Amino acid sequence: MKELDVESFCNACGLVTSSDEWENKFLSTKQTNFHYPKEVFPSYCLMGLEHF
Repeated sequence: MKELDVESFCNACGLVTSSDEWENKFLSTKQTNFHYPKEVFPSYCLMGLEHF
């Protein structure tokens, strides 16, 4: 999953992403506007989870 995919998914769920002075993206804590996305997103295989 690429950073742009994560950012798009978060925004589709109503979460706000921000950038610091080095352009690193992050999510602010305690966001209350989360909702399930209306769009359909592809499923992703996250590396390292195959051990669980």
